[in-house]
Amino acid sequence: MGRVRPSIRDLSALTLGRLRNRGHRPRLALVTPWPPETSGVADYSRRLTPELARHVDVEVVVAGDGSAHQPSATPGVSVVGADSYRGNRGGPTLYCMGNSQAHEHVYKLLLARPGAVLLHDAQLTGFFGWYAGRERPEDPLGRLVERVQELCGERVPPEELQTAPLSWRRRV
Repeated sequence: MGRVRPSIRDLSALTLGRLRNRGHRPRLALVTPWPPETSGVADYSRRLTPELARHVDVEVVVAGDGSAHQPSATPGVSVVGADSYRGNRGGPTLYCMGNSQAHEHVYKLLLARPGAVLLHDAQLTGFFGWYAGRERPEDPLGRLVERVQELCGERVPPEELQTAPLSWRRRV
């Protein structure tokens, strides 16, 4: 008989069991916008953390150095700035990604470290349109077109890539 591969649930149970056996409470890094940022994702994450904290310690990773963000009043939830964040010391990371510039730190950390993504928008054209201006200020539309072509390939007719904004209706 071949080797049986454990499921994700089995692996999670094993990891949490090992952490509990060592006397540690499991940790989760939540990389997200956070109040006072005006983002629906920030508000959602603020409401989500007390529920998560019932099961794990939550390290909320916010933009910049974290000094402009509200601390959490929930026990087991801490707020840390992305500028000083060095990883979750072996625990899982959950990224909350939305469609505005408030998610720049989320995107950059996601590129650097793997984790699960809670995607609040299926297309992210607003975020990638803004980010294209950061990547290539002299030609943001050109950079956005390149990204759409990388993601969508030939599904987008070339004539649709000539005007901004690139509409989700035209990308379907």
